[in-house]
Order: sequence, then C-alpha cells, then structure tokens
Amino acid sequence: MNKKLIIERIEALVLAENKASCKVMEKSGLKCEGVLRHFNKCGDRYRDVNYYGIISSDIK
Repeated sequence: MNKKLIIERIEALVLAENKASCKVMEKSGLKCEGVLRHFNKCGDRYRDVNYYGIISSDIK
C-alpha cells in the first residue's frame, strides 16, 4: 500500500547573522518571510532570527 504524505507548509528559523545557513534556506527554495527581532537571547545579548517558509504551491 503506497501512501503519499501531503505537506502544505515547511518553516525554519535561522539566526540572521548566520549568512551561510540563510543561503542554504534560500537555495532550498524557502523564502524569508520576515525577521523576528530580538527573538533569541544568548548571554546578555539578543539576536534577530530570520523566519523562512515554503508552501506546496512554491514547489514546481
């Protein structure tokens, strides 16, 4: 019995300063949908996070 997994949306969060990971997201077809400012706290410093997403209609 073959079953097909149907997914409408995939999301990923990436530290904005991590340019290499941002590039991987974009090469994978995900689009940057926004920036979550001061979303991540590391020590005494807050960092921005890029919010990436792809929906089924984006995949060709």
